[in-house]
Amino acid sequence: MEALAVREEMTMAETNNKKRLLVVEDDKMVLSILRENLLTDYNVCCADTGKEALEILEYARPDCILLDYKMPVMDGPAVLKRIRQTGKLNDVPVIFLTSASDPESVAECLSFHPADYILKPVGKATLLHRLSRVLG
Repeated sequence: MEALAVREEMTMAETNNKKRLLVVEDDKMVLSILRENLLTDYNVCCADTGKEALEILEYARPDCILLDYKMPVMDGPAVLKRIRQTGKLNDVPVIFLTSASDPESVAECLSFHPADYILKPVGKATLLHRLSRVLG
């Protein structure tokens, strides 16, 4: 996402009082569905790579990050580690999105101490409920 588009999204968020989400998902179809499910209730910025997410975070401060756990090149844990290294976004909750539901994968996911994790595929009602629980 271009820096200008991110700045416009942040400006819009200031005027409509909606919470800001950064959704990071490498599957473009899933990303599109997530975006559509969230747009009514949230301002949504999207990234389809971990690198793009980190670039967006240089300009934007979301209220929450929905982060795909398994992505090529830079996976969710690597992105989360980089976010936490900066220190300035440590208070931004990160929710992992994952399709792996086996106990080992869930334990590995939880070892990174996300605010929550959501199994994919996820329905709109469940997604909105989990986000409202994390965001208060």
